[in-house]
Amino acid sequence: MKYPSDSPLQILLAHTYALLREGLDRILREGGIEVIGQTNNIADLKQLIVDHNPDVVLLDWELADGGPEATESLVSAAEHGNGGVVAILTGPQTTENFSNPLKNGVGGYLSVNLSPEKFINALRMLAEGDIVVSREVVADLKSELTASEANRPADDLSEREREVLSLVSRGATNQEIAVNLTITENTVKVHLRRILDKLTLRNRQQAA
Repeated sequence: MKYPSDSPLQILLAHTYALLREGLDRILREGGIEVIGQTNNIADLKQLIVDHNPDVVLLDWELADGGPEATESLVSAAEHGNGGVVAILTGPQTTENFSNPLKNGVGGYLSVNLSPEKFINALRMLAEGDIVVSREVVADLKSELTASEANRPADDLSEREREVLSLVSRGATNQEIAVNLTITENTVKVHLRRILDKLTLRNRQQAA
């Protein structure tokens, strides 16, 4: 989602521990980001999303560990506001399953070891529609995806649909895909709809 340069990024912050929430709040505000709400309760978070329509929901891993249905519900609420995205804040020693939340539409994983500057930049990238996964998480995520790919049935994407999907995975917009493949944006949308249907996915983030 694009946002005006003079309009601050708005974030909802959900973390188990009050002290860490306050520290994150300070870092975000010093980075020019507006924290429009905080909670330590996953049950309250969905209503906060509906009420405030944040650009990004920053969610502590411990709160996110409530199953795929809970995560997908938060993602759906954020998307139906102003196209917001859910990101999970995770520690470098986390050994949980990373790929399932991504399949459910989560925008990415941000490590607590990021510097404040990289943390702020990652949040802005997420708000622009990029999928962001911190370097520390990539190896574990790659292992999970490789294992799941070995057991995945072959899909029936056409060559053109594969080309569109490849460009989506690189963060290309519909307009950029249209120019690259010399087709109309409407045709790109048709291909994307077919890709999502064939792969049983809900949005382009899951496709990427």
